[in-house]
Amino acid sequence: MVPELDAKMTYAYLRYAADLLGWTSTPKNVSKNWLVSPREDDLPARLARAIGEQKVRETLEELAPSHPQYRGLQEALAQEKAHPTGHRAQIEMNLERWRWAPRDLGKRYILVNVPAYQMQVMEGDRPVLAMRVIVGKPENPTPIFSDDMRYVVFSPYWNIPEEIIRKETLPRIVNDPDYLDRNHIEVVATSGKDLIDPSDIDWSDAGATRGLHFRQAPGPENALGLVKFIFPNHFDVYLHDTPGDQLFKQPDRALSHGCIRVENPVALAQYVMRDRPEWTAQRIDTAMHEELEKTVMLKEPLPVHIGYWTAWVEPDGKTVTYTGDPYNLDAAQSKRR
Repeated sequence: MVPELDAKMTYAYLRYAADLLGWTSTPKNVSKNWLVSPREDDLPARLARAIGEQKVRETLEELAPSHPQYRGLQEALAQEKAHPTGHRAQIEMNLERWRWAPRDLGKRYILVNVPAYQMQVMEGDRPVLAMRVIVGKPENPTPIFSDDMRYVVFSPYWNIPEEIIRKETLPRIVNDPDYLDRNHIEVVATSGKDLIDPSDIDWSDAGATRGLHFRQAPGPENALGLVKFIFPNHFDVYLHDTPGDQLFKQPDRALSHGCIRVENPVALAQYVMRDRPEWTAQRIDTAMHEELEKTVMLKEPLPVHIGYWTAWVEPDGKTVTYTGDPYNLDAAQSKRR
């Protein structure tokens, strides 16, 4: 009987530890655009230490996320079990998402919560800057991943993605000959360097337009606004300004092609450039309005975490806000449970 009990206790420990590490499920089964880095641990060695030091609880607690959101959701789950309101499954799913997230988010970092349409700049557990954001449409969802912001581009060009060229830009040019000029869009040769006179192109000929590149010149009407914040990734997703400020007033802001538009780009630019004292508020303002593209490297990389949490603990540590589910990921995760 003792060996059987020992086997059951060993299995329970290892299974619970694996759950805390996020090993027993994967966000890839929820969305192909949800990336996480594998978390490594030597569980047999951890179990041996737990037994030898008689610290079973402590060795398991070391594996759990320490973020205040996780602790707050744990308390919310306990309350939900005692006084059900119908949110138990949603809380449990969001706890699991925190177990998928990186354990070390950084001493300071940017946290984007896609379904809440919100961004926070965090220093430790404290938000020092917050603003509304616009994220990708359900058909062009913003991917869920983490990376490091490395540079800022003031007065950026917008190099129009191939899919947008094919589906939107070319059809508009055919139907509206003044479209390019009115929107300050330049046509670039396949070399990516030489500009082409649009009047030299037969826009009705698909062969003549194949391989052309398009870019929108810097300026107040540029789709990226006056600044973009780059954390290089294979999704080609970044944070940027927008000339469409009125869209931030909408409650549901899944409206972009995948990149994240920020409500207060000036404040964000001043924050990320604060380690470069020569970049004063006046110099940042000048660079944003100079209409001359300028790239500035950050002194230190700034982690950016894009997450998907439909249950969020407010600063009081008790109130939980439940958001909508624009990408239907709650439903997808629920099917995998």
